[in-house]
Parts: sequence; structure tokens; C-alpha cells
Amino acid sequence: MAQPGKTWWGQRFIAALEGFTDSGRLRRGRGYSSDRRILAFAVRDSLVTATVRGNVNPYFGVTKEPRYQTRIHRRVACRS
Repeated sequence: MAQPGKTWWGQRFIAALEGFTDSGRLRRGRGYSSDRRILAFAVRDSLVTATVRGNVNPYFGVTKEPRYQTRIHRRVACRS
């Protein structure tokens, strides 16, 4: 996967995310943005979906690699 924000639309997408999500969540998301973590990624219409590998952490009882389904949906406001 390319470096996040490398393209103009990637930079705009990240700026939009920064505008409505908390910095802690975005920081964790950046930590999951490597090729070995992202199993599937798709952009369709106004929906971005991804399947991401989580962390194994026996200390917290996580002994099997978790997989997360993530979705970001852009709602378009209509003006008349």
C-alpha cells in the first residue's frame, strides 16, 4: 500500500478524517496502515471498507489474531 496521504486525494481524505474523529483513534489507525495489517481495502461510492489484522496480546487474553471490519461512510448533504 502506498504511503498514506501521498496522493492529493489521500491528503484530502486524511484531512477530512482529522476533521471529525478523535486524534487517538486516528493515531491507532495509522498504526494499522501497513501492508501486512491490511487484508482487504475497497472504496465504492461514498463507502470505504477494510479488513485489518489486530494484535495478539496474551497479557490481555488475546491469544488469537483478531480481525476487524472497518467502515467509513460519507454522507452527502443536499442543499436546495
